[in-house]
Amino acid sequence: MAPRRPAAQRAVRRCRSRRPPPASRPGRVLALGSRQKFLNRLSWDKSLRGRWLRIAATLQRLGEEPFCRDLFDNTGFVGILVMRAVRIRKDHRREEAGELHRPQNVMIAQASLLVLAEIAVFGLSMALCRSAADAVYVAAVPGFLVYAVLFRQDAARRLSWRHGVYFAALGLAATACLIALAQMMPLVSLSWLEVLAAVYFLAALYILLWVADQIINAAVARALGIAGDARLPRRRVVPKTVLRILALILLGGPFVAAAMATHGPKFKDTSNPKQLGGVDYEPVGFCTADGVRLHGWFIPATDMSSDTSVIVVGARGMSKTCFLPHAVMLADGWFNVLLLDLRGEGESEGHTRGFGVVEGRDVVGALDYLRQARPHQSLHVFALGVSQGASAVLAAARADPRIEAVVADSTFPRPATELEGMTSWLPWPLSDYFQKTTLLLASAQLGCNLFESGACRDVAQIGPRPVLLIHGQEDHAVPVRQAEELFRLARDPAMLWKVHGASHGESLSANPVDYSGVVGKMLRSVRLGLPPFQWAAKANPPEVSPRA
Repeated sequence: MAPRRPAAQRAVRRCRSRRPPPASRPGRVLALGSRQKFLNRLSWDKSLRGRWLRIAATLQRLGEEPFCRDLFDNTGFVGILVMRAVRIRKDHRREEAGELHRPQNVMIAQASLLVLAEIAVFGLSMALCRSAADAVYVAAVPGFLVYAVLFRQDAARRLSWRHGVYFAALGLAATACLIALAQMMPLVSLSWLEVLAAVYFLAALYILLWVADQIINAAVARALGIAGDARLPRRRVVPKTVLRILALILLGGPFVAAAMATHGPKFKDTSNPKQLGGVDYEPVGFCTADGVRLHGWFIPATDMSSDTSVIVVGARGMSKTCFLPHAVMLADGWFNVLLLDLRGEGESEGHTRGFGVVEGRDVVGALDYLRQARPHQSLHVFALGVSQGASAVLAAARADPRIEAVVADSTFPRPATELEGMTSWLPWPLSDYFQKTTLLLASAQLGCNLFESGACRDVAQIGPRPVLLIHGQEDHAVPVRQAEELFRLARDPAMLWKVHGASHGESLSANPVDYSGVVGKMLRSVRLGLPPFQWAAKANPPEVSPRA
């Protein structure tokens, strides 16, 4: 095997086989200024001396002999040749791509076309989406493509294999996570359209973060008095890079957290009550006051003459099938049941999630549907919710007095509680900053004030209608002390039942007999006009805390 040539000889050999780019020679080097001016302006790292010498030798072979004599002992001026060689190479590439010396009228026309195209893309996105925040996510990818077509015609050539590997890994990771979630939940399916929507959403987030990074880089570079793509001098480039990364983390981290908390994939049911338990049901659909199309199952009571309906709302990210035992328990207890898919879940429209605050509109929409489509079966309407569904029914009961009683199982007291798991690993004050900033950005995306919303506010305004709070003693997502806080805030009549051995949202499966008895007695008492918790003094189990 032939010995490997030194780097300088290889560079010279490559240059001999190429024709030098036009108009890239001596005058450009001298036009930068005098030699002493260069030496005074720049301070170069002497560890790069070998690289400078190789490029200087390359310039000499390209025809720069008169300007490279006696320079090999002067590291400062050789460094200038390095910088100039890189600039010549970039200019030559831009000339080939047609980006250099572009006429001013062409630039103005392209900028105007870009503005009009971006307005058209955003307007179309607004027509397809329910909110301006969703329109921004939808418009991010086509908007970036419009920019690339108008101002970066060589974008396809500049894309390296690393970008393809990155996006392929991102798509595979998102797909694997969604498939794993679908496997963890029983009787649900995940469509490939949801996978594509998730990858598209991640691409939109990446583009928005890239735009934010470009703005931050330009602002920091301007403040430090250097170019945005400058690599020297290091005494300014290093602080610029550190400030750029910190600013992107402090701004981009809460933005990504808010986007992930308010959006999610949908899993559809693969079965129905008839197939699972032989329970008669009817699929229903209706629109909320803000125009979102919702779907659910209406399960009639065992006693067909029942005039009372219960709206059952499950946790976010889970299908209706997971909460079918709650519906069957109530139907056997002589109540009609409307098992509901909230917005962004199952067969309902959208992908937005609102911490139970926005979903209160869905419960009110279900109440309107029952009163209009099934008036004789819904003379009395109650609501039962689990996890975020409990927050939704509390918000609906506060807004609409037609809901006569509420059962809230494993309730999050406030939206900030749901974010504690995302920020608990951070030290103070970073955890407090990220939590508040994420809530602020989520409020802007949802169009509501999450700082003043939540179950703590809603439960205090429902009385004198009865509220039954159910909480598992082994709930690690929402500790029992937070349920006790809700109980203290609730107006009479109210009751707190702590289920022994139950985790988050698992109270029915942990103790089905007592769960059915406690919920059934409370709802039947309200229906008959009796005190809702009079029976609780003699109740079994003893972990009940009634308050008349």
